[in-house]
Amino acid sequence: MNITIQKYLPLTALLVMGCAGVNSPGSVKDERCSSLDLTLKAGFSTAFTPNENTFCYRISSEGNHIYESINACDGQGLPIPKNSIFIREYSGPEKGLMQLRYVVNVSSEGAIENIPFQRDMDGKISAVYPNAAHLLKDAGLVKELEQLFDTGAKMLDETKKVPSVCRELLEYKL
Repeated sequence: MNITIQKYLPLTALLVMGCAGVNSPGSVKDERCSSLDLTLKAGFSTAFTPNENTFCYRISSEGNHIYESINACDGQGLPIPKNSIFIREYSGPEKGLMQLRYVVNVSSEGAIENIPFQRDMDGKISAVYPNAAHLLKDAGLVKELEQLFDTGAKMLDETKKVPSVCRELLEYKL
């Protein structure tokens, strides 16, 4: 499995510097969206293109859990193989828990084959499926996963501040 961090570093750098998105007269200030209560935005979904890559950002709910996710996606909103989907529990009993789903393949019907890992609130990384646990014996892969989880968390933190995403979030009603 070849997970590459380099695909995410340019986006993360742009998002962290606040340069992602087009600064137009309709841009909103970052502060308005950095403190939004995402529990009121479940069902929100958007795609944005801060550079040559398109990313899909979603807020979803399942029971008393609210999740936010981001991933590189195609024009139909499907994840791109050999990339990761980052999912974080925003609110709920496991607030802060993250999942990284490494996308192996996406079928023409939209079925997603992935290898999921999770990071608990204490930072411990584990394989979601027991048959993938052997992958975590590779110290290099564990280090790469740690970096990817950190990158994914930054992407989720900063995406809300992208002017076009922020504007859509402010306008979104359940």
